[in-house]
Amino acid sequence: RMHFGAFTVFITLWSLVVYAPIAHWIWGPGGWIEDFGAKDFAGGAVVHESTAVSALVLAWLLGPRSDVTKDPAHNVAFVILGGSLLWFGWSGFNGGSALAADSTAALAL
Repeated sequence: RMHFGAFTVFITLWSLVVYAPIAHWIWGPGGWIEDFGAKDFAGGAVVHESTAVSALVLAWLLGPRSDVTKDPAHNVAFVILGGSLLWFGWSGFNGGSALAADSTAALAL
């Protein structure tokens, strides 16, 4: 849906205009979101939320695919299994990022 050259320009601009300021707001010294007491274990806000919103905006700007084929659904059980494993691993990673089994780790989950 996008040429590689346009993709590299987009990623470069996105890294400088979107990702860097949000990373500073949360992880940097004196970041205003960190001053509110926000805890960002495993980059949930910086990485996942900013990329999710950016992906939705880019998909909206690019429009629907022009080469859509009518493929049947793939193995639904494997999709559910993969999503469950991803969710389980993400929960363990976030809880373990607190480096202790205390209320901070529980808050991360």
